[in-house]
Amino acid sequence: MSFHGWTGCGKNYLASMIAENLFRKGVQSDFIHIYISTLHFSNPQDIPLYQAQLRSWIRGNVTNCERSLFIFDEVDKMPAKVMDAIKPFIDYYDHVGSVDFRKSIFIFLSNSGSNEIAQKALEHYTQGKIREELTLGDMEDVLIASAFNTEGKLTPR
Repeated sequence: MSFHGWTGCGKNYLASMIAENLFRKGVQSDFIHIYISTLHFSNPQDIPLYQAQLRSWIRGNVTNCERSLFIFDEVDKMPAKVMDAIKPFIDYYDHVGSVDFRKSIFIFLSNSGSNEIAQKALEHYTQGKIREELTLGDMEDVLIASAFNTEGKLTPR
């Protein structure tokens, strides 16, 4: 899952609601792992180290609990290429090594696309439409274009 929007729009709140409904201890559960880009991946020179650590942390945590929840906050501030370490775990593989990641949940929180989302919502509003009429299709192209055009982030394969 990927949640986008301005600071304060509720991305972290939504992620914590998901955590609270999956685990009794909510975000305090040992099976919820929160990574904050500006804290955990702050030095662009350490990308290979971050990639190795992420692979190890994810593999180890899913080995302990196949239904682990991973929350990556401030993905838009993550150094380029760090996300590449996560890709094998969220791709369409049954197993990576001997570990099955299909029951794990990955949530990505980002400010990227915030302006585009607001612009699309404003256009919708000025056309006299109500918020509930916005659809995934209305936002999908905006978010994809924004995610792929943010320098150093996602790259189409």
